[in-house]
Amino acid sequence: MLNVGKRILKSILIFNLIILISPFNCIRDKSEITNSVEIETDYSFSKQNRVAIHANRKSVFYIYDYVENKVVKEIEIPLTENTIIHNCCLSTDNRYLIFPGNTDYKLSLHIFDLENQNFLPEIFTGLSAIAAPRISAAYIDDKPDLIYFFTHSDGMHKINFLSNTYEFMNDFAYYGPIMGVHFFKSIDNSLFLLLKSWGGDNSYSELDVYNVNSELGEKLYTLNTSNQDSIYFYNIVPDENNEYVFLAIIKIKKRFEEKYFGSYHLPTKRLIFSDLVFPSNYNNFATHLAYHSDLKEVYRIGGSNILYIIDVNTENYTIKQELVLDGKIEGVSRLLVLHDENLLLISCPDSNLLYTVDLITKTVTNKVYIEHPYTINKLY
Repeated sequence: MLNVGKRILKSILIFNLIILISPFNCIRDKSEITNSVEIETDYSFSKQNRVAIHANRKSVFYIYDYVENKVVKEIEIPLTENTIIHNCCLSTDNRYLIFPGNTDYKLSLHIFDLENQNFLPEIFTGLSAIAAPRISAAYIDDKPDLIYFFTHSDGMHKINFLSNTYEFMNDFAYYGPIMGVHFFKSIDNSLFLLLKSWGGDNSYSELDVYNVNSELGEKLYTLNTSNQDSIYFYNIVPDENNEYVFLAIIKIKKRFEEKYFGSYHLPTKRLIFSDLVFPSNYNNFATHLAYHSDLKEVYRIGGSNILYIIDVNTENYTIKQELVLDGKIEGVSRLLVLHDENLLLISCPDSNLLYTVDLITKTVTNKVYIEHPYTINKLY
Protein backbone atom coordinates (compact mmCIF):
# COMPACT_ATOMS: atom_id res chain seq x y z
CA MET A 1 0.00 0.00 0.00
CA LEU A 2 2.87 2.34 0.79
CA ASN A 3 4.48 1.57 -2.58
CA VAL A 4 1.22 2.36 -4.38
CA GLY A 5 1.07 5.74 -2.62
CA LYS A 6 4.66 6.52 -3.64
CA ARG A 7 3.87 5.65 -7.27
CA ILE A 8 0.79 7.94 -7.25
CA LEU A 9 2.80 10.82 -5.71
CA LYS A 10 5.54 10.35 -8.30
CA SER A 11 2.99 10.44 -11.13
CA ILE A 12 1.47 13.66 -9.80
CA LEU A 13 4.91 15.32 -9.60
CA ILE A 14 5.80 14.28 -13.14
CA PHE A 15 2.42 15.53 -14.47
CA ASN A 16 2.88 18.94 -12.79
CA LEU A 17 6.38 19.22 -14.21
CA ILE A 18 5.07 18.53 -17.71
CA ILE A 19 2.42 21.24 -17.30
CA LEU A 20 5.03 23.78 -16.13
CA ILE A 21 7.35 23.26 -19.09
CA SER A 22 4.65 22.72 -21.68
CA PRO A 23 4.55 25.36 -24.46
CA PHE A 24 0.77 25.42 -24.19
CA ASN A 25 1.12 26.84 -20.67
CA CYS A 26 3.23 29.84 -21.77
CA ILE A 27 1.34 33.15 -21.52
CA ARG A 28 2.13 35.36 -24.50
CA ASP A 29 3.31 38.86 -23.67
CA LYS A 30 1.08 41.66 -25.01
CA SER A 31 3.91 42.85 -27.23
CA GLU A 32 3.85 39.53 -29.05
CA ILE A 33 0.20 40.06 -29.88
CA THR A 34 0.12 43.74 -30.78
CA ASN A 35 3.65 44.54 -31.95
CA SER A 36 3.64 47.39 -29.42
CA VAL A 37 6.60 48.31 -27.25
CA GLU A 38 6.74 49.53 -23.69
CA ILE A 39 6.60 53.27 -23.13
CA GLU A 40 10.03 54.54 -22.13
CA THR A 41 11.40 57.54 -20.33
CA ASP A 42 14.82 56.98 -21.90
CA TYR A 43 14.38 59.13 -25.00
CA SER A 44 17.66 58.25 -26.78
CA PHE A 45 17.40 56.83 -30.29
CA SER A 46 19.05 57.00 -33.70
CA LYS A 47 17.41 59.07 -36.45
CA GLN A 48 18.82 57.03 -39.35
CA ASN A 49 16.09 55.37 -41.45
CA ARG A 50 13.52 56.54 -38.92
CA VAL A 51 10.27 58.47 -38.93
CA ALA A 52 8.29 59.93 -36.04
CA ILE A 53 4.60 58.95 -36.03
CA HIS A 54 2.15 60.81 -33.85
CA ALA A 55 -0.68 58.70 -32.43
CA ASN A 56 -4.00 60.40 -33.18
CA ARG A 57 -5.58 61.90 -30.04
CA LYS A 58 -3.11 60.06 -27.83
CA SER A 59 -0.23 61.36 -25.73
CA VAL A 60 2.48 59.26 -27.40
CA PHE A 61 4.56 59.22 -30.54
CA TYR A 62 6.48 56.36 -32.09
CA ILE A 63 9.95 56.14 -33.60
CA TYR A 64 9.55 53.77 -36.53
CA ASP A 65 12.38 52.14 -38.50
CA TYR A 66 11.16 51.86 -42.10
CA VAL A 67 14.05 49.55 -43.09
CA GLU A 68 13.47 47.03 -40.31
CA ASN A 69 9.71 47.71 -40.41
CA LYS A 70 9.18 48.03 -36.68
CA VAL A 71 8.55 50.47 -33.87
CA VAL A 72 11.81 50.94 -31.99
CA LYS A 73 10.56 53.35 -29.34
CA GLU A 74 7.29 54.65 -27.97
CA ILE A 75 7.60 57.98 -26.18
CA GLU A 76 4.94 59.45 -23.93
CA ILE A 77 4.42 63.21 -24.16
CA PRO A 78 4.27 64.74 -20.65
CA LEU A 79 0.98 66.62 -20.59
CA THR A 80 -0.99 68.77 -18.22
CA GLU A 81 -4.35 67.27 -17.26
CA ASN A 82 -7.17 67.68 -19.81
CA THR A 83 -4.80 68.11 -22.77
CA ILE A 84 -5.42 66.50 -26.16
CA ILE A 85 -2.72 66.36 -28.88
CA HIS A 86 -4.05 66.64 -32.44
CA ASN A 87 -1.09 66.52 -34.86
CA CYS A 88 2.62 67.21 -35.23
CA CYS A 89 5.14 69.05 -37.43
CA LEU A 90 8.92 69.37 -37.72
CA SER A 91 10.66 72.71 -37.22
CA THR A 92 12.43 74.32 -40.18
CA ASP A 93 15.84 73.03 -39.07
CA ASN A 94 14.43 69.53 -38.44
CA ARG A 95 15.57 69.75 -34.82
CA TYR A 96 12.21 69.95 -33.01
CA LEU A 97 8.99 67.95 -33.12
CA ILE A 98 6.12 70.31 -32.32
CA PHE A 99 2.82 68.97 -31.00
CA PRO A 100 -0.09 71.45 -30.77
CA GLY A 101 -2.42 70.65 -27.91
CA ASN A 102 -5.84 71.60 -26.67
CA THR A 103 -5.68 72.21 -22.91
CA ASP A 104 -9.15 73.02 -21.57
CA TYR A 105 -9.92 74.58 -24.98
CA LYS A 106 -6.75 76.67 -24.94
CA LEU A 107 -3.85 76.21 -27.38
CA SER A 108 -0.71 74.67 -25.89
CA LEU A 109 2.56 73.61 -27.53
CA HIS A 110 4.56 70.52 -26.58
CA ILE A 111 8.04 70.37 -28.10
CA PHE A 112 10.57 67.54 -28.31
CA ASP A 113 14.23 68.44 -28.97
CA LEU A 114 15.56 65.76 -31.34
CA GLU A 115 19.17 66.86 -30.86
CA ASN A 116 19.23 66.74 -27.05
CA GLN A 117 16.41 64.19 -27.02
CA ASN A 118 14.30 65.76 -24.31
CA PHE A 119 11.11 67.80 -23.95
CA LEU A 120 11.09 71.57 -23.59
CA PRO A 121 8.75 73.14 -21.01
CA GLU A 122 5.12 73.27 -22.13
CA ILE A 123 3.98 76.53 -23.71
CA PHE A 124 0.48 77.79 -22.86
CA THR A 125 -0.58 80.53 -25.29
CA GLY A 126 -3.95 81.41 -23.75
CA LEU A 127 -5.49 81.37 -27.24
CA SER A 128 -8.79 79.58 -27.76
CA ALA A 129 -8.65 76.19 -29.48
CA ILE A 130 -12.20 74.91 -29.82
CA ALA A 131 -11.31 72.57 -32.69
CA ALA A 132 -8.06 70.91 -33.77
CA PRO A 133 -5.38 73.60 -34.33
CA ARG A 134 -3.41 73.62 -37.60
CA ILE A 135 0.32 74.16 -37.39
CA SER A 136 3.34 74.46 -39.71
CA ALA A 137 6.98 75.44 -39.67
CA ALA A 138 7.65 78.73 -41.48
CA TYR A 139 10.60 77.26 -43.49
CA ILE A 140 12.70 80.41 -43.07
CA ASP A 141 16.29 79.28 -42.51
CA ASP A 142 17.38 82.10 -40.20
CA LYS A 143 14.22 81.74 -38.09
CA PRO A 144 14.14 78.01 -37.34
CA ASP A 145 11.76 78.35 -34.37
CA LEU A 146 9.13 80.37 -36.24
CA ILE A 147 5.85 78.52 -36.77
CA TYR A 148 2.36 79.40 -37.98
CA PHE A 149 -0.80 78.09 -36.40
CA PHE A 150 -4.52 78.51 -36.93
CA THR A 151 -7.49 77.93 -34.64
CA HIS A 152 -11.12 78.41 -35.66
CA SER A 153 -11.81 80.63 -32.69
CA ASP A 154 -8.73 82.91 -32.66
CA GLY A 155 -7.57 82.90 -36.28
CA MET A 156 -3.97 82.65 -37.48
CA HIS A 157 -0.87 83.58 -35.47
CA LYS A 158 2.87 83.19 -35.77
CA ILE A 159 4.99 82.22 -32.80
CA ASN A 160 8.70 81.98 -31.99
CA PHE A 161 8.51 79.00 -29.68
CA LEU A 162 12.02 79.33 -28.22
CA SER A 163 11.33 82.86 -27.00
CA ASN A 164 7.59 82.22 -26.50
CA THR A 165 6.51 85.33 -28.38
CA TYR A 166 3.59 85.34 -30.78
CA GLU A 167 1.75 87.75 -33.03
CA PHE A 168 -1.76 87.83 -34.49
CA MET A 169 -1.91 87.60 -38.29
CA ASN A 170 -5.46 87.13 -39.59
CA ASP A 171 -8.88 85.80 -38.55
CA PHE A 172 -10.31 85.76 -42.12
CA ALA A 173 -13.64 86.87 -40.63
CA TYR A 174 -14.40 89.29 -43.47
CA TYR A 175 -14.89 86.39 -45.88
CA GLY A 176 -17.68 84.75 -43.91
CA PRO A 177 -17.71 81.48 -41.90
CA ILE A 178 -14.30 79.87 -42.40
CA MET A 179 -14.10 76.09 -42.22
CA GLY A 180 -10.34 75.76 -42.05
CA VAL A 181 -6.83 76.81 -42.99
CA HIS A 182 -4.18 74.33 -44.15
CA PHE A 183 -0.47 74.94 -44.67
CA PHE A 184 1.68 73.62 -47.53
CA LYS A 185 5.08 74.41 -49.01
CA SER A 186 6.85 73.88 -52.32
CA ILE A 187 9.40 71.07 -52.61
CA ASP A 188 12.28 73.56 -52.87
CA ASN A 189 11.01 75.56 -49.84
CA SER A 190 10.71 78.75 -51.90
CA LEU A 191 6.91 79.08 -51.82
CA PHE A 192 4.42 78.88 -48.97
CA LEU A 193 0.87 77.86 -49.87
CA LEU A 194 -2.09 78.76 -47.67
CA LEU A 195 -5.29 76.85 -48.42
CA LYS A 196 -8.44 78.50 -47.03
CA SER A 197 -11.85 76.83 -47.03
CA TRP A 198 -15.09 78.77 -46.66
CA GLY A 199 -18.29 77.27 -45.33
CA GLY A 200 -21.94 77.90 -45.91
CA ASP A 201 -24.16 76.99 -48.86
CA ASN A 202 -21.59 78.27 -51.35
CA SER A 203 -18.55 76.54 -49.85
CA TYR A 204 -15.30 76.84 -51.80
CA SER A 205 -11.51 77.07 -51.43
CA GLU A 206 -8.86 79.68 -52.19
CA LEU A 207 -5.12 79.10 -52.42
CA ASP A 208 -2.80 81.98 -51.46
CA VAL A 209 0.78 81.80 -52.74
CA TYR A 210 3.63 83.58 -50.90
CA ASN A 211 7.39 83.76 -51.00
CA VAL A 212 8.56 81.78 -47.98
CA ASN A 213 10.72 84.62 -46.63
CA SER A 214 7.79 87.07 -46.61
CA GLU A 215 6.41 85.48 -43.40
CA LEU A 216 3.02 85.48 -45.13
CA GLY A 217 3.21 89.25 -45.41
CA GLU A 218 3.26 89.91 -49.17
CA LYS A 219 1.00 87.64 -51.20
CA LEU A 220 2.08 86.83 -54.76
CA TYR A 221 -1.38 85.83 -55.97
CA THR A 222 -4.53 83.87 -55.10
CA LEU A 223 -6.02 80.94 -57.01
CA ASN A 224 -9.83 80.58 -57.23
CA THR A 225 -10.33 84.11 -55.94
CA SER A 226 -13.92 84.55 -54.73
CA ASN A 227 -14.67 81.10 -56.18
CA GLN A 228 -14.20 82.18 -59.78
CA ASP A 229 -13.53 78.55 -60.80
CA SER A 230 -16.45 77.15 -58.74
CA ILE A 231 -14.43 74.45 -56.98
CA TYR A 232 -13.80 73.24 -53.47
CA PHE A 233 -10.51 71.42 -52.85
CA TYR A 234 -9.18 70.07 -49.59
CA ASN A 235 -5.67 68.76 -50.17
CA ILE A 236 -2.89 69.78 -52.56
CA VAL A 237 0.65 68.84 -53.57
CA PRO A 238 2.99 70.99 -55.71
CA ASP A 239 5.40 69.57 -58.28
CA GLU A 240 9.18 69.99 -58.12
CA ASN A 241 9.34 72.91 -60.60
CA ASN A 242 6.60 75.06 -59.03
CA GLU A 243 4.73 74.67 -62.29
CA TYR A 244 1.71 72.68 -61.14
CA VAL A 245 -0.23 72.28 -57.92
CA PHE A 246 -2.28 69.07 -57.92
CA LEU A 247 -5.71 69.20 -56.28
CA ALA A 248 -7.96 66.75 -54.45
CA ILE A 249 -11.27 68.32 -55.48
CA ILE A 250 -14.28 67.52 -53.33
CA LYS A 251 -16.84 69.70 -55.08
CA ILE A 252 -17.46 71.21 -58.50
CA LYS A 253 -20.30 73.73 -58.75
CA LYS A 254 -22.06 72.39 -55.62
CA ARG A 255 -21.77 68.73 -56.68
CA PHE A 256 -20.69 66.59 -53.69
CA GLU A 257 -21.71 63.21 -55.12
CA GLU A 258 -18.26 62.32 -56.45
CA LYS A 259 -14.64 63.43 -56.00
CA TYR A 260 -12.32 64.72 -58.69
CA PHE A 261 -8.68 65.37 -59.51
CA GLY A 262 -7.05 68.29 -61.26
CA SER A 263 -4.35 70.93 -61.03
CA TYR A 264 -3.52 74.58 -61.33
CA HIS A 265 -0.86 75.60 -63.84
CA LEU A 266 0.90 78.26 -61.77
CA PRO A 267 2.54 80.34 -64.55
CA THR A 268 -0.85 80.92 -66.23
CA LYS A 269 -3.14 80.40 -63.18
CA ARG A 270 -5.11 78.02 -65.41
CA LEU A 271 -7.29 75.32 -63.85
CA ILE A 272 -6.93 71.85 -65.40
CA PHE A 273 -9.67 69.26 -64.89
CA SER A 274 -8.97 65.60 -65.44
CA ASP A 275 -11.45 62.91 -66.44
CA LEU A 276 -10.74 61.04 -63.20
CA VAL A 277 -13.72 60.58 -60.90
CA PHE A 278 -13.58 58.88 -57.50
CA PRO A 279 -16.25 57.54 -55.15
CA SER A 280 -17.42 59.95 -52.49
CA ASN A 281 -15.84 59.60 -49.04
CA TYR A 282 -17.81 59.07 -45.87
CA ASN A 283 -15.98 62.26 -44.87
CA ASN A 284 -15.42 65.02 -47.44
CA PHE A 285 -12.11 65.86 -45.77
CA ALA A 286 -10.59 62.38 -45.67
CA THR A 287 -8.72 62.66 -48.99
CA HIS A 288 -4.95 63.01 -48.83
CA LEU A 289 -2.30 63.41 -51.57
CA ALA A 290 1.44 62.85 -51.91
CA TYR A 291 3.84 63.25 -54.84
CA HIS A 292 7.04 61.63 -56.15
CA SER A 293 9.01 64.00 -58.39
CA ASP A 294 11.14 61.37 -60.18
CA LEU A 295 8.28 58.99 -60.93
CA LYS A 296 5.88 61.85 -61.77
CA GLU A 297 3.16 60.21 -59.73
CA VAL A 298 0.54 61.51 -57.33
CA TYR A 299 -0.76 59.14 -54.65
CA ARG A 300 -4.35 59.63 -53.58
CA ILE A 301 -6.20 57.99 -50.72
CA GLY A 302 -9.67 58.73 -49.40
CA GLY A 303 -11.80 57.07 -46.77
CA SER A 304 -11.80 53.67 -48.49
CA ASN A 305 -9.09 50.99 -48.61
CA ILE A 306 -7.90 51.87 -52.13
CA LEU A 307 -4.70 53.77 -52.92
CA TYR A 308 -4.82 55.39 -56.36
CA ILE A 309 -1.53 55.92 -58.20
CA ILE A 310 -2.00 58.73 -60.74
CA ASP A 311 0.33 59.41 -63.68
CA VAL A 312 0.75 63.20 -63.95
CA ASN A 313 3.50 63.21 -66.57
CA THR A 314 1.02 64.67 -69.08
CA GLU A 315 -2.05 66.86 -68.72
CA ASN A 316 -4.20 63.83 -69.55
CA TYR A 317 -3.91 62.43 -66.03
CA THR A 318 -4.52 58.68 -65.81
CA ILE A 319 -4.62 56.06 -63.07
CA LYS A 320 -1.61 53.76 -63.28
CA GLN A 321 -2.78 51.38 -60.61
CA GLU A 322 -5.24 50.85 -57.78
CA LEU A 323 -3.80 49.15 -54.70
CA VAL A 324 -6.14 47.52 -52.19
CA LEU A 325 -4.97 47.96 -48.60
CA ASP A 326 -6.01 44.72 -46.96
CA GLY A 327 -7.31 45.29 -43.43
CA LYS A 328 -7.96 49.04 -43.74
CA ILE A 329 -11.41 50.06 -42.57
CA GLU A 330 -13.28 53.24 -43.54
CA GLY A 331 -11.41 56.24 -42.17
CA VAL A 332 -8.83 58.95 -42.74
CA SER A 333 -5.20 58.27 -43.67
CA ARG A 334 -1.95 60.17 -44.02
CA LEU A 335 0.78 59.67 -46.63
CA LEU A 336 4.54 60.23 -46.60
CA VAL A 337 6.79 59.67 -49.62
CA LEU A 338 10.33 58.56 -48.79
CA HIS A 339 11.78 59.86 -52.03
CA ASP A 340 15.27 58.39 -52.00
CA GLU A 341 14.00 54.98 -50.90
CA ASN A 342 11.05 54.98 -53.37
CA LEU A 343 8.70 54.06 -50.54
CA LEU A 344 5.30 55.33 -49.46
CA LEU A 345 4.14 55.12 -45.84
CA ILE A 346 0.37 55.11 -45.20
CA SER A 347 -0.94 55.63 -41.67
CA CYS A 348 -4.50 54.54 -40.88
CA PRO A 349 -5.47 55.51 -37.31
CA ASP A 350 -8.95 53.96 -37.40
CA SER A 351 -7.48 50.64 -38.54
CA ASN A 352 -4.42 50.76 -36.21
CA LEU A 353 -2.23 49.97 -39.23
CA LEU A 354 0.82 51.39 -41.01
CA TYR A 355 1.43 50.24 -44.59
CA THR A 356 4.64 50.40 -46.64
CA VAL A 357 4.31 50.51 -50.44
CA ASP A 358 7.23 49.90 -52.82
CA LEU A 359 6.72 52.59 -55.45
CA ILE A 360 8.81 50.79 -58.07
CA THR A 361 6.97 47.47 -57.93
CA LYS A 362 3.66 49.10 -56.87
CA THR A 363 3.12 46.53 -54.15
CA VAL A 364 2.37 46.62 -50.43
CA THR A 365 5.53 45.22 -48.85
CA ASN A 366 4.67 45.55 -45.18
CA LYS A 367 1.77 46.07 -42.78
CA VAL A 368 2.41 46.77 -39.09
CA TYR A 369 -0.02 47.08 -36.20
CA ILE A 370 0.44 50.45 -34.41
CA GLU A 371 -2.14 52.10 -32.18
CA HIS A 372 -3.74 55.07 -33.96
CA PRO A 373 -0.81 56.10 -36.25
CA TYR A 374 -1.43 59.49 -37.85
CA THR A 375 0.98 62.33 -38.72
CA ILE A 376 4.31 61.06 -40.10
CA ASN A 377 7.56 63.07 -40.18
CA LYS A 378 10.87 61.85 -41.53
CA LEU A 379 13.79 62.42 -39.15
CA TYR A 380 17.04 63.95 -40.40
